[in-house]
Amino acid sequence: MSDTFTRRLAGASAIAYVVLVFIGSGVGGSSPDLGASRGEIAKWAGGQHASVGQVAGGFVELLGLLAFVVFTAAAYAFFRSREKGDGVLSTVLLAGGLLSAGLKLASAMVAFPVYWRYHEGMSPQLTAALVDGDNVAFILTWSLDAILLAAAATLILRTRALPRWIGWLAAVAAPILLASTPAADVVPPIGMLLGFLWFVLAGVALTIRRAPLAHDALAVA
Repeated sequence: MSDTFTRRLAGASAIAYVVLVFIGSGVGGSSPDLGASRGEIAKWAGGQHASVGQVAGGFVELLGLLAFVVFTAAAYAFFRSREKGDGVLSTVLLAGGLLSAGLKLASAMVAFPVYWRYHEGMSPQLTAALVDGDNVAFILTWSLDAILLAAAATLILRTRALPRWIGWLAAVAAPILLASTPAADVVPPIGMLLGFLWFVLAGVALTIRRAPLAHDALAVA
């Protein structure tokens, strides 16, 4: 597999991840946040009927998460070919991305019963517990995304595989994401939005970036 194909695959899948997740959540709708009361969650659940739109939105969001898995693998290959030594940072990026995707995919098993079983007599207490579990799983992915972004920032700034400002953006977003994790119910999701912005901008840079000229590679070395 050529380096150009790997780079463009990483870029296209990063962009697809953000676009598909936003479209999917917009079509399927979102669940109540952590600040919602048990009564508010029960009222929301009562309006869920696993409609065609909700199923379609969930499937589109699933495609986005699968694109994130592809991005993680392709980004690992891209950076590993440029990182000297044992490739610890590239491996950290890979681990953070795969764990983040896996956690979010697993959280669907928590949320799914609410859509299908609430009208069969699910209690408000159980409904709130399942919705909260889904929300907490999503918030925990922020800390894993922070690990991915921190590794990517270090790799970019060391190897100059992408423009340095993309590395600095990742370096800013990573600690904000990590700090937001335990306070997600009281702080605005700035870190999450910065993370999504980074994936889009990094995706564009990976897609259009040309291979470095010979003298550029020597300068980095």
